[in-house]
Amino acid sequence: MVEFNKDIFAAGNCYDQNQYKEYQLFCPFAYRLPDGPILAKDLAVEYKYLSNTSEWFYIARKNAERVIRNNNQFLRGYNTYTYNDTAHTERQLDEILSVVYEDGKWSKPYYDCGGGNIWMLTYTVPFFGYNNGTYFFKGTSGIDIDLRRVDIDQCPLQPGSTQLNIFAGTDKCKKTTTECNPVPGLGFRRGSYRCICKRGFYFPNTTSENRFYNGSDIEEEYEKYLSDQPSLYSSELAFECLPCAEGCESCVDDSPCVAALNWAIRTTILVLACLVLSCLPFIVYFTIKYGHVRVVRAASPALLRMIVLGAALIYCTTLVMYGRPTRFTCTARVWLREVGFCLTYGALMLKTWRISVIFQVRSARAVKISDMYLLRRIGVIVGAACVLLSIRTLVAPPAVIVGRTKDDLKAYLCDTDWWDHSFTTLEVIFLMWGIRLCIMVRKAPSEFNESRFISMAIYNEFLLSLFLNISMLFLKSPANPDLLYIIFFCHTQLTVTLLLCFIFGSKAYMVFRGHGKDEREKTGKFRSRPAESTYIMTTNRTTRFCDNMTENDVEEEFKKVCSQLEKLRERCDTHNHIRNVITDMLETASKYERKPVPTDPAPLKLNTVFSAVAGRLMCAVTPGEESSSSGRDLPFEAPPSFRQKNFTPPKSTDNSNAEQSHTDITTDSPKKRLDSADETNEEKPNGVFKISGEAACSDIRPPDVASRNGIERSEKSELKSSPSSTETIRGVKSGHTRTHAIIINLDDKSRFTEEVTV
Repeated sequence: MVEFNKDIFAAGNCYDQNQYKEYQLFCPFAYRLPDGPILAKDLAVEYKYLSNTSEWFYIARKNAERVIRNNNQFLRGYNTYTYNDTAHTERQLDEILSVVYEDGKWSKPYYDCGGGNIWMLTYTVPFFGYNNGTYFFKGTSGIDIDLRRVDIDQCPLQPGSTQLNIFAGTDKCKKTTTECNPVPGLGFRRGSYRCICKRGFYFPNTTSENRFYNGSDIEEEYEKYLSDQPSLYSSELAFECLPCAEGCESCVDDSPCVAALNWAIRTTILVLACLVLSCLPFIVYFTIKYGHVRVVRAASPALLRMIVLGAALIYCTTLVMYGRPTRFTCTARVWLREVGFCLTYGALMLKTWRISVIFQVRSARAVKISDMYLLRRIGVIVGAACVLLSIRTLVAPPAVIVGRTKDDLKAYLCDTDWWDHSFTTLEVIFLMWGIRLCIMVRKAPSEFNESRFISMAIYNEFLLSLFLNISMLFLKSPANPDLLYIIFFCHTQLTVTLLLCFIFGSKAYMVFRGHGKDEREKTGKFRSRPAESTYIMTTNRTTRFCDNMTENDVEEEFKKVCSQLEKLRERCDTHNHIRNVITDMLETASKYERKPVPTDPAPLKLNTVFSAVAGRLMCAVTPGEESSSSGRDLPFEAPPSFRQKNFTPPKSTDNSNAEQSHTDITTDSPKKRLDSADETNEEKPNGVFKISGEAACSDIRPPDVASRNGIERSEKSELKSSPSSTETIRGVKSGHTRTHAIIINLDDKSRFTEEVTV
């Protein structure tokens, strides 16, 4: 045992009294000499272990008595014996009482004087004898362990360890930045450990080969510290490690592990974003101060403010992305972007949608789409977006991921998952719907070209959004947070800022240049032909939708027009002349309804009916008279070719029915005025002309219908001019129907509140 195990210093079997042959005490004992050989001797000659001082032998005896008394620790086996030269006896069961590790006893450390003359530990265990069917205590077996070969482990036990170590946790490492690491082979002495740096800290001397603190040095300084002697152990920085750079899990020096943000560029971008954001209140003030100007009023100031609110939310994404990403900033970025997008582009889309609906109407029925209706639709869009964002925030809130730069440094980024891809897809679909609307209204005339600017903004957002989302696929690896911040800022400025310039810049230019058309000066609903950009709708164009209408449908539409005229007459209490004009129009309409329908009538066209009514209205208006259905003046402005001309009524009104359908105005040759006393023409400033009299206005039926009923008559109507004029207006027969230009501004929201809408 001693020879083949160098960790065992000595071993022996000490018998009880008179248990080994004729010896009273016998204890064969073998141990190692200092120079290496093994010496075996009878230890009972030198050491009487039955005395009261031999505690180890006494404890072994007591443990043996306990084992014998329990009689349950047997080792069982089988024996066979030789029966003859060719066979064995039957196998027989054999058992023996045994001991376990717990039946032994470790002694306290002691100095073996006279034996090995060293410090040692002894482990003893009893063994038994068998006689007359019973077991009895016969002696002890023991081994001695040289403490010089036993290492002292002063480091703390690992969590969950059940090892018995009375020296555990007695190390002197500074626990804040260092931890104990045992060093085997140093023997039974203090300081058999090293103090190494914890994870996240590094050794101060980065050029040293041994980056740890020796335990023996620390024990020595600690002993000085306890003796109130000058010691390094009392210094705060002694035997300590330094923390790694931010973001480093482990390091060997103070080198950075996280890519540093370029604060100069980010601060510059932040200042620019704040400057642009500070301009938005002035835009809101512009819509309030100049809300009465037609160019602003026609664009719906409420929707314009909604666009500004959405732009402000989108601009705020630049502010929240200024610093290092966190879960809160990543979530706020998504909310601000999506809600702002719904407000800004939702308002643009719905304005375009309203124009497309009005532009495509094919009946005389009024189309009323108010701003409040559009605002409710915007609320529905924003509400749906908020529901989706709330679900995303609760189920899978945006997380911060760690990317790697080209220098293998960490970079913190907001994670992009399938939720973000879904929102991007919905944005693209929404923009595609807007592009479709823009294509539908591309030919719709607009007095202030707002539809064109809206289309430009939508096209711009669609193209730049595609570019941004495609470029993001290539900017994830290697990560570059500063470049992403610049791209997001440029995308915001090139989309939202250009949108604001398109929508509000043009309006500001027209307002300050005086082309905005102040509504307080001109509030009429029906106007003569203004600028080329105004959408002009004449009654001749009604054939486009009348061709597909039956006679009953046309009569139903005509009855609706008469009903509107009835309401207008009730409201014109203070304008007697206008009441008379409307009364004449209604009487003419009733006469037309009472006319017998011919057997083979010509197709009834709504444009001819409107032409007759409009012609009646033009013939019946007298100078200086005004009409209003909502407290506003309704002047009729003459086209430029007819301004500064004088008109006289015809001398006779008997043949007005025939002249209604065959009268045209020419300027062939001058004629002298026959009777200045009968002249009733009157010139009005600014090209607004008025005609009095009832001539040529009694029959509003279409020419073809009148001719079939035998009503066609011929009459020459002579119109005389002033002596200074070189033009005369004479009546000639023509197959063209008299038409009256009705101006409809698709961008003017006031048309949706009028009682009469054509």
